Amino acid sequence: MQKANSTERMLSVTKKSLLIFNHYAVTPDMAGGTRHYDIGKALAVRGYDVTVIASACPHGGHSASRCRNGEEYVVENFPETTGLRFVWIRTAEEGADLVSRAVSMLSYLPRATAVARKLIRQHVLPEPTWVVGSCVHQFAGLAALRIARQYSVPFIYEVRDLWPETLTGVGGWSQHHPAVVASKLMSQYLYRHADRVVTLLPGSESVIASYGVAASRIMVIPNGVDLQRTETASRRIPGTEGSFLAVYAGSHGRANALDQLIDAAARIDRIGDSQLKFLLIGSGPEKARLQQRVREEGIHKVIFADPVPKNDIYAVLKGSDAFFLGTPHTGLYDAGMSMNKLMDYLAVGHPVVLACDAEQNPVSASRSGLVVPADRPDQLVDAFVHLAAMNRAELAAMGERGRLYAREHFSIEHLADLWESVLRELPSKTDAELQRP
Repeated sequence: MQKANSTERMLSVTKKSLLIFNHYAVTPDMAGGTRHYDIGKALAVRGYDVTVIASACPHGGHSASRCRNGEEYVVENFPETTGLRFVWIRTAEEGADLVSRAVSMLSYLPRATAVARKLIRQHVLPEPTWVVGSCVHQFAGLAALRIARQYSVPFIYEVRDLWPETLTGVGGWSQHHPAVVASKLMSQYLYRHADRVVTLLPGSESVIASYGVAASRIMVIPNGVDLQRTETASRRIPGTEGSFLAVYAGSHGRANALDQLIDAAARIDRIGDSQLKFLLIGSGPEKARLQQRVREEGIHKVIFADPVPKNDIYAVLKGSDAFFLGTPHTGLYDAGMSMNKLMDYLAVGHPVVLACDAEQNPVSASRSGLVVPADRPDQLVDAFVHLAAMNRAELAAMGERGRLYAREHFSIEHLADLWESVLRELPSKTDAELQRP
């Protein structure tokens, strides 16, 4: 890897540089949430230099590694967006089991830190002005904090999931489980040392504040959607023509509570409704079990499909009639919800059926669908049968309310505005300080 020339070095100190640690960040040619690619692109257009450090190894349905030739890391630049790059690092391989996932997460911490230090030292990356640790898992936060301390710059902790609250609220783990205790200690440490806490979850501020974080240090920046990607022709999945098609697109894990949808489909099968069908797109640790269940119970209403890259998913979503999103029966989502898939659903403009106990949610707020309690399959059946019986004008009006709500609250440009406000509030090194040896 060649060192940057003097012009590139000068550029690195005159542009404000944002370094983001996110194990599971993806680009639009991959399936999954593209939050940091999209926000990074918007900030790069505004003159920032943005680097995202993500795992190159297969995860979340991605079958190919970005480090195809055994490299320690690969730096990917994007010709269409000067100032945005991804650094793909090799981490431990991740399977569907909990142990391999935990090992992969843990391996991210030393490898991401080492690669970041190396590339900054070699002038491949500019010295950061701010460092973000995005908490899909807490080790990304710890990696970011290490680099922020080394370069004496602000550390921003981004909360995507509440830990250890997710382990206890969704996983049902005991408060005394060693992993829960360790997770709580890490949360206390990261919250205490964060210059700002950015949470994706509206309503989570009280939980974060319980760790001693002042309200002035907390900022809500939810997930969002690149609205330009939704402007595409629709594509219907073969075998679903003539049906009222409800789509779920996302991870197939315990937190996604897809058994309640399978239960509803089985009941619809029994009542002989020939119109409704359910398409489940994605992968995850629960997918094989769900597929086996559908086969063994002879449920004909459910179709499974492989993950679809972000660039292509909107055509499939537009070709559907409604969407499904579910959560387990837990009070955790009273502290906020901001799933990528929900923003995509709203932006496409079809009705959403949400199975969730949280009273405050975007579907209710936008009046863009039907909300039923979590894990109530009979009410889920009623919701889908009701939607399928509505006329096209009513369905279109319901979906349009969601689309307008997404445009107002979840556009990437709006989220970039919020991120800029956070960055501008934090002290940063001057150009003179950055140029000192």
